Amino acid sequence: MKSIDFKRQRGNIRIRQEPKSKKPANWDRIIYIVILMILGGLLLKYIASKWLYINADGQILFENINVRLTSDSRIIKYYVHEDDSIKIGDTLFTFELDHLQSDNLYSSNTSILNNNRDLNYDDWVWFDKEIYNLKNKISQDEIIIQKNNPVIAELNGTIQRLSQEVLLDVLPNEQVESSKSQLRNLLAQNTQMKEEIKYTYELIADLNAKKTYHMRKPTSHYIQSQANILASPTGHENDLTHDGLNYYLSPINGAVNHIYTNEFEVALKQDDIISLRSNKQIYIKAFIKQEDIKDIHIDDLVDIEFPNGEIQVGKVKRFYYATYVLPIEFQKKFEPTTRDIAVDIYPLDNQNISAWQNFYKMSVKVKKRKY
Repeated sequence: MKSIDFKRQRGNIRIRQEPKSKKPANWDRIIYIVILMILGGLLLKYIASKWLYINADGQILFENINVRLTSDSRIIKYYVHEDDSIKIGDTLFTFELDHLQSDNLYSSNTSILNNNRDLNYDDWVWFDKEIYNLKNKISQDEIIIQKNNPVIAELNGTIQRLSQEVLLDVLPNEQVESSKSQLRNLLAQNTQMKEEIKYTYELIADLNAKKTYHMRKPTSHYIQSQANILASPTGHENDLTHDGLNYYLSPINGAVNHIYTNEFEVALKQDDIISLRSNKQIYIKAFIKQEDIKDIHIDDLVDIEFPNGEIQVGKVKRFYYATYVLPIEFQKKFEPTTRDIAVDIYPLDNQNISAWQNFYKMSVKVKKRKY
């Protein structure tokens, strides 16, 4: 059988080896990997922060002294302003015991109400100032009621809507209870304001009646008093306006924090008049989650991050085992009210506290290792 072989000699076709071209970078894959690494790093940081550290919000505060008097008094003049520095013995304000007080409103001298003495010029001025202050208080109470009314109407609608959603198991019952609590507080406030307005109108009527009685009964003492005032170059009778005044002196070195009562206003014995702060007694009130209470103790050191990024170390010195409602700036919006454990953190003895003083009332971050 004849053999057939078609490949008797090599062909002249040669294949040229082309150099391998470099593949372009796969930027989509690189970006994906970078994003994945960033997300992984953030996740690890979150897990480490949650399981290895206690994180809390805090607020820098001074130890305050709220000044009250032991009886109802009228503030005559302040000698300091808010944020002014003060020293022990500095005069803060002058006051006089209110001389128109009865069992329900006033104490001390009741001779004006009892109509048993003649009035001088200062008494007439006092009547006008007191009536003006009472009318001003009525206006303020009415403004509060007007502001509360639309909020009350809105809360009523919100409670009805939330109640239906609770029945459908869409929302927890805590949100309805929170709205009901706000509604009760506003209704109670309005009721209190209305009672105060009613009582204040009665006081104004009583003062007008007493003033009218004395106006119809002018006395020689009042006429002579008016003549003395017109003849006096200072405009004050016998220049005795400081008689009977009391001076309140600063009990600490520090600064004025806040003034609550204006000049010529009456401060009841339960009212705060002025608030003082001691610059040395500065601390941070931090709010720790209830589940973290087992990992923090007295004298523990914590890291504090200030708003400017500076980090210092503080020491835990006081615990409040009763839970506190978080301040509004720390409360998360649209979430139920949170109650946490409060602790006081003080600077170390050898630490510069200027940063603490510069950020008074500002928020800081508190961190502590669990292990």
